[in-house]
Amino acid sequence: MSPSAREDPRSAFWTEWNDLRIRLQEWEFGDAGEVPADSCDATSSMLLMSPAQAALFHISESFRYAALLYIERLAHPTLPAGAHNFQNLVAQGLYHISQIGITSCVNKFLLWPLFIVGTECVDHEHRAVVRQRCVEIQRESGFFNNLSGLEVLERVWRDDDDWVANEGDGDVPMHPPQKPGPFGTLQQAFRWRKAMNRIDGEYIVI
Repeated sequence: MSPSAREDPRSAFWTEWNDLRIRLQEWEFGDAGEVPADSCDATSSMLLMSPAQAALFHISESFRYAALLYIERLAHPTLPAGAHNFQNLVAQGLYHISQIGITSCVNKFLLWPLFIVGTECVDHEHRAVVRQRCVEIQRESGFFNNLSGLEVLERVWRDDDDWVANEGDGDVPMHPPQKPGPFGTLQQAFRWRKAMNRIDGEYIVI
C-alpha cells in the first residue's frame, strides 16, 4: 500500500499514482468489455474472437501490464526486481506477449512492453522469452531497434548475474547496489539508463 500524504510529502504524486493504477487495473479490452476480466465468461469470449481480435486483445494486455509494472517501479524505486509485486506483473505481461503469433501484424509493436517487462526479469526462462521474441521481431520486421533494446537488457541482466554470483544470495535475485538516488537511498529503478550510457547508439523504444 502506498504511503499516506501524512507519511510522504509527495501527496500530489500519490494521488495521481493511485488514480492511474486504479484505471489501469480496471481497464478492459474494448469499451463494451468484450473480454470480461476475471470471470467465467472470459474464456468463452476468447474462443469467439478471430485471430486478429485475439492478437489485439493480447497486445493491449501486454501494454497494460507493462504500464502497471512501470508505475509499480515508480512507487517502489528501491525494491529488488525479484520482489513478488514485480514478478507477478512480469509473468502476466509475458503470458500475453507469448500468446501473440510471430507472424501477427501487431507483433512488431511489442518492443515497449518487451523492454519494460525485460528490465525486471530475473528468471532465466523469462529472459529467454524476451530474448527470443526480440530476435524474431527483428527478423520479421527488419527493425533493428529491437536488437538495440535487447543489447541494453543483456547488459542489465549481466550486471544482475555478476552481482548475484559475487555478492548476493542466489536464492533471492536482487539488483547490484547503486549510488543513492533522489529518494535518499539505494535506487533500483530504471537502471537501463546506466546500460544505455555504456553502449554507443541511439534508442527508440516505442
